[in-house]
Amino acid sequence: MTMPRPARLTPPPEMSETSLFQGLGATALKSVLAAAVETSLRAGETLFHQGDEASRLYLVVSGVVKLSQVAANGTQHVLRLMSAGDVIGCVAVFNRFPYPVTASVEEDATLISWAEPQFWHLMEDHPELMTNALRTVGQRTQEFVARLGEVNGATAEQKVARAVLRLARQAGIKEADGVRVGMTRQDLADMTGITYFTISRILSDWKRRELVEAGRREMLVRNPHALLLLSDGS
Repeated sequence: MTMPRPARLTPPPEMSETSLFQGLGATALKSVLAAAVETSLRAGETLFHQGDEASRLYLVVSGVVKLSQVAANGTQHVLRLMSAGDVIGCVAVFNRFPYPVTASVEEDATLISWAEPQFWHLMEDHPELMTNALRTVGQRTQEFVARLGEVNGATAEQKVARAVLRLARQAGIKEADGVRVGMTRQDLADMTGITYFTISRILSDWKRRELVEAGRREMLVRNPHALLLLSDGS
């Protein structure tokens, strides 16, 4: 892991569009970024483990970070892929309990972060920052409730279609022939609770129907609309 270093004092233009920084003026944004440290990690490295003390709040600048959780029975569940602009650790930091997930790097990533007490001071100085952070917590709660609803009464194909669409929204890259997203069959199995064999069977059928093109480490979603219809049982 690359050692943390002070973040850039001159914010790139796209930073002002990040949901965490909405409403912040240029001077305030520069102040918030000046208090951050920057960390770069390679694919396969771990940012923090489930159960670690929630000591820092992270913002993804580039790359993809996977959030996963191990249940009491030892089963691992992939919860979310975090890409540029996503905040990691907000729920744990704001509630002051250990990180409930493990954050591991799927694609080489750069992040900036703030120590937990430091971020509280920044929110006191910049109320817009607190509003945005609390909105992020609310959105994560809504996602969790929505995912619980997805499971009830859904077929295996519906669950996989919903998971693929969710990952495409979170970390997909639009291309001329579809949306490319880094995910493996095992990621989908961990996310949906469906066996690896069933995942492979569904993806093979989708490939035959030219809905997706699945490789070992990534997938090209060729027809998102068709998957949306499948996710609704249409």
